[in-house]
Amino acid sequence: MCYAPSVPSYREQVIADEFEVHQARAGRRIVSAREAQQVWDNGFLPRRNVRGSRDTRLLIGRTNGGRTVTLVSRHMGSGIWMTFTAWDTKEADLA
Repeated sequence: MCYAPSVPSYREQVIADEFEVHQARAGRRIVSAREAQQVWDNGFLPRRNVRGSRDTRLLIGRTNGGRTVTLVSRHMGSGIWMTFTAWDTKEADLA
């Protein structure tokens, strides 16, 4: 995995309760807050979010169980990134 210069390398956070709320609003409960945190911890491949808000990033990475997932995260300031939603993705998206 690699980190792009556009995404800071300092410690990011997944705020579990907010994540669960956003997952429920989107009708998704596939990826847990714990798995989202694992993607942050294990490393990810950042991508621009061309469909969504310009201040969000798509972060594609693996959980500890080996699942490949995409997170949608926004920089909240002061070194904090909020992950709003997530879904399973194809292994090929990591290439």
